[in-house]
Amino acid sequence: MPIFQVFSPSRFEGSRATVVALRGPRDQPPLLAARRSRLAAELNTNTVAFIYDAPAINQPRILDVFILAATHFIFTNVERRTAFNIVGPSEHSNQQQTTVFRIPESGLNVPVFFNPYRQVAACAVPDIANLLKLDGPKIPWTKILETQGQSKNLPEIEKLGQGEGKAREYPVVSLGGRSWVLVDVSDHADVLKSVERQGIEVDGEVQGLIWFAQQKSQVGKRGEPTIDGLVIRVVYNGWEEEASANAAVMLAAWLSLEPKEDLAGKVEKLSVSDSKDENEKSGELSERRVFGVQTGAETGRPGTIALEIDLKVDKQNKKKIESIVVSGRANFTSRGQLIGT
Repeated sequence: MPIFQVFSPSRFEGSRATVVALRGPRDQPPLLAARRSRLAAELNTNTVAFIYDAPAINQPRILDVFILAATHFIFTNVERRTAFNIVGPSEHSNQQQTTVFRIPESGLNVPVFFNPYRQVAACAVPDIANLLKLDGPKIPWTKILETQGQSKNLPEIEKLGQGEGKAREYPVVSLGGRSWVLVDVSDHADVLKSVERQGIEVDGEVQGLIWFAQQKSQVGKRGEPTIDGLVIRVVYNGWEEEASANAAVMLAAWLSLEPKEDLAGKVEKLSVSDSKDENEKSGELSERRVFGVQTGAETGRPGTIALEIDLKVDKQNKKKIESIVVSGRANFTSRGQLIGT
């Protein structure tokens, strides 16, 4: 019988994940697929990963990943309890390692990069245009205020709901099936400390809140792009997510595509090609936005998610996202427990 361990962080109350390490190669699985599905459901975390030993030296290890809540996955909608494979190197070194998410249902290959020396991981989000919806309804401030319990009586909270003599409304955006209300508190950034961990539900479709404050942009030096700073707090279904890549990607994409909400920092504009004639013929320009998203400071779990967004701009100044690269430090804390032999 195989020996496997379960690693599940007990302190993290956001989107929890469990990793089950099984002794044995993937081509001779010690657990049948049906048993893995049942165990994933019993562990009751959003994501359960089963990792196997490499079948031979210098060959990749394979991960079966079960998504228990498909809407928690930012790349594509995956059917409940279905699995996809991650193929990557089995050896550890200071060289950059590359992993590829293979998702059979969609045919997507998602490259993931990890630098063990710098402890930085990055992934490229594919074809986000089909997942991102910006034309959701506007939510009145009164609905948002209902989520704030005792905090709704604070003077700084009350100020947020008023603007230009009328009650404010806030946009709803969706990414891969998850929907959030975006609450900009840039004029009262101290409000982020008072936000309560309660979700919002509007017509059964919107369950999340993203409270965010825009910071002063840092102008890049020596050819580096300008970095637009954001501080966010993410609450989804009553849970606070200290490090939500979903929310960070969606918010940065929305800010990049919405000209009225453009940040104050200068935008680095690059030509589509080195040939001026070709660029004029195509009528498109390239634009790059870089965001540094700070999360978890109010909950004692600070971290930063970096996003680099490449856009195309046509003659009508209409923008579309070409690609998004998400990166961050890969430090984490876990505990191990032997649960079977």
